[in-house]
Amino acid sequence: MIQVQKLRIKEFRGIRDLDLSMDSSPFVVVGPNGSGKSGVVDAIDFALTGNVARLSGAGTGGISVAKHAPHVHQRDNPAAASVTLTFTHPASGQTGTLTRSVKTAAQFTLEPKTPELVAAVEWAARHPELILSRREVIKYVNTEPGKRAQEVQALLKLDRIDETRRLLNTARNKTSTAARSADDAVKSAEDAVKRRSRHHRSAAERGHGGSQQEA
Repeated sequence: MIQVQKLRIKEFRGIRDLDLSMDSSPFVVVGPNGSGKSGVVDAIDFALTGNVARLSGAGTGGISVAKHAPHVHQRDNPAAASVTLTFTHPASGQTGTLTRSVKTAAQFTLEPKTPELVAAVEWAARHPELILSRREVIKYVNTEPGKRAQEVQALLKLDRIDETRRLLNTARNKTSTAARSADDAVKSAEDAVKRRSRHHRSAAERGHGGSQQEA
């Protein structure tokens, strides 16, 4: 987990140049329509994942970050669009500065580049559900009460847990079956060895008795 300290946005979405200080505290972005509220959320999303959730997925028509993340005045210059995120990693107490450019969205620079901070960024990139768009939140609010639990699972990507649980149960059942089969095979082998040993003992005793009578 990370805590956002500062955010620097340049030529990104509807924002030309903006500095925000969050100081690791919860914050709310307010303003009229078109003022760039969603752009702040998109910037955090982009800094951590290299993607913008609102520009991907169903219904987006294949919109690309490279074409639509830069500000309209820099739409042909993705190198001008960048986000710098200063964050704290509570577990280690370290603070790092993460910078990502739209031109090279899959790459980022991190200072200092310690193992703990790199792991924190990689963890955040694997959990895009931490950054929810207004559309996703409104979808939950408008959902019928009886279906909200299901929507929350989808919203937070918890539906993957059910799939993972199903796969683990299947693997456990297969492993248990294989283990029982292996135990049965071992028992059968042990019984066969015991029978064979008894047979050899009996044969040896009979042979020994015959030798005494001849003597």
